[in-house]
Amino acid sequence: MRSFFLTATIVSALLLVGLRGFCQSQGTVTKPSPPMAPVKPSFESLMNAARQAYSQNKLQDAANVLRQATQLYPDQLPPHELLASIDLQLKNYAEAETEAQKAITLAENQPAPYELLAEALSGQKKYAAAEQALRRAIALEPSDASLWLQLGNTYVQTKNYHEAAQAYLDALGLSPDSLEAHAALGDVYEQLNEHDRAVLEYEAALHLLNQSPLAKTQPGQQLGRQIQMGLANALAGTGRYLQAENLVKQLIAQDPKNADALATLAEVYDTEGKHQQAIETYQQALALNPKDAILWGNLGWAQYNAGDYDAAIASSEKALQLDKTLAYVQFNLGLIYAVKGDWARAKRAYDAGLAVASRTDITSALSDIYHAMSRDSKSVSLREAYSYLENAYFRTFSSESNLIGS
Repeated sequence: MRSFFLTATIVSALLLVGLRGFCQSQGTVTKPSPPMAPVKPSFESLMNAARQAYSQNKLQDAANVLRQATQLYPDQLPPHELLASIDLQLKNYAEAETEAQKAITLAENQPAPYELLAEALSGQKKYAAAEQALRRAIALEPSDASLWLQLGNTYVQTKNYHEAAQAYLDALGLSPDSLEAHAALGDVYEQLNEHDRAVLEYEAALHLLNQSPLAKTQPGQQLGRQIQMGLANALAGTGRYLQAENLVKQLIAQDPKNADALATLAEVYDTEGKHQQAIETYQQALALNPKDAILWGNLGWAQYNAGDYDAAIASSEKALQLDKTLAYVQFNLGLIYAVKGDWARAKRAYDAGLAVASRTDITSALSDIYHAMSRDSKSVSLREAYSYLENAYFRTFSSESNLIGS
């Protein structure tokens, strides 16, 4: 449509030049034409231009056209929704939130704007507000499995794994063949240490993936590797160590520089009690990815399990230099100091962990202290650590009572 207007303007100009020349040749004096008012582009032309730019992956160009459309036609829903979606892809979360809110004012009884709003809020770590937006979308369209899946993902962000599991189960109730829901549920069950259930979900996800055309694509193959690594951890958690080892070693044979696979193999070794092999494998993974805070934290845990407390402290502190929000590493550091009998440093580490910990983080830390106490029942620092975390747990989660040793 733009090229049409441009051509029409050029033709008009040429006609004026020709007419002016004709008049001048006749000795007639002509007055200059007044400037033409700019023509307002139609809504359809703007949307077509935006969609074309979007189809060519020119996201910023599409966004610019859509912003013009929202200014010229503010009461039209499609440009607000599409602009919010593009802003999400560009990670312009605040702008996406604004457009989603505008879309809601135009269509408050449709679920799509609330879903866009939830994603924009999650991008800004406003998880409680994102949950509310998704609950509103679900109330409007309760049979949409994707909404339940997104709700589960939001719960995972806040480490509310029990709530996430229920949301994923609700998604599977509506769509039993949801590959994403099975894989996500496997991850959640692993976080909850429900390894047998995790194995079943991972196996279901792999079965669905292998039946899908996605399996032959690069993203599908990457997803398959991630699911297999999750399955290996779950198998190790159930005591099927050989199966777990073989599964991850196959992945490493395909790609020896796969740091994620090496990290998974190291975790399997550590669970199996092969702590020195775990340490060496973590170090191989860190050689490929030296700024991975989780790898440093896990290396510290393997070193603790091997009895090398000083090395474990150094690795844990390196992890926390890279990411201070890793509650489990703070708790690991607290445990190591408690085992060494240094309650003052242990308490500082536990306090730092409690500032960012979820319910699952605290219960896992209590379990670790309980196991350490079973090896050293006379340790005053360990008893102090358990009592301290137990009290903190009940202050925060007073309705829970399924603590280890309670």
